[in-house]
Amino acid sequence: MPMSSKYLLDLVRRRAPSRPVALVRISVGLAAILQGGVSYYLLPALFPGDVVRIRDFPWIPDLSPSTLPIYLAIWLAAAVGFTLGWRTRFSGVVLTGAIAYHLVVDHGVYSNHLYLLGLDVFLLTIAARGPRWTRDA
Repeated sequence: MPMSSKYLLDLVRRRAPSRPVALVRISVGLAAILQGGVSYYLLPALFPGDVVRIRDFPWIPDLSPSTLPIYLAIWLAAAVGFTLGWRTRFSGVVLTGAIAYHLVVDHGVYSNHLYLLGLDVFLLTIAARGPRWTRDA
């Protein structure tokens, strides 16, 4: 039995309780904080100075050893802001961008957990925010 377009439209427009969304946002934010530390140790191996890298996107810059802490600080600040619900949309966009950068430059190993984390952050960013457990309320 095929689903009608009216049912799908009602499903998308339906309001959900904000508590489960807030719990998922907090847990995904905590996972992003932990993954930021892991990325800090993985990314320097991608940018050795004596190796010429072939890139799919030559317009995306590589990180130097001096800019890697700045990247990590941006990642962690966005992850903490996302976890606490402080400027959730802005911090979610910044965190999604930082995760996307890591996925684009790291072609050595496909990181499905990082891809899933980025997708979760993106979906929670575009979801309607609820007033529960957030600094934005």
